[in-house]
Amino acid sequence: SVPQVPWQYSLSVPADIGPQRMFRTSAASAGLRAAEFDAKSVTLDVIFAVRLAFADVALAESVREITRADRVLYTRILAADSARLAAGDIPVREVTKAEVELVRADAALARADAVVHQARIALTQVLGRAAPDTAIPTSGIPAYRHVVIPDSILAAAAQRPDAHAAASHVEQSQIGRAHV
Repeated sequence: SVPQVPWQYSLSVPADIGPQRMFRTSAASAGLRAAEFDAKSVTLDVIFAVRLAFADVALAESVREITRADRVLYTRILAADSARLAAGDIPVREVTKAEVELVRADAALARADAVVHQARIALTQVLGRAAPDTAIPTSGIPAYRHVVIPDSILAAAAQRPDAHAAASHVEQSQIGRAHV
């Protein structure tokens, strides 16, 4: 049977107007701001982690160079003490002490090499490389950009992306809780 009046069949779609739409859009925009601040925070965290890993590599290499210089020094001391022993100027225990110090220097150099290796692997991991590369070039110093710090600690804290993200999450939660 065919309907006699055209309005007998209708389609009802809720109109998205009024305060509910405003609450949904404000919550969505607060969520978007929170996500943007989270992304900025993660970017800054990654940059900091890379710079820290680079500094760790530079420090480990410096310590290794100092340790290498110490080993050379102890090698020279042992050679000098051996010559003095041959001349009869010192007892055998002095040469034995020099040998022990040389062995300690060798062990310290091996530890320093391992620390450099570990720091380079950590750097490649922070950089996001698929395979660790301990031969990655790390000469120089990462670029330093001067940061102007505001007088107030609270003002400085308010500039942090993670603080913005946290405030946006709180705002989003308050909006969602108040209008649910």
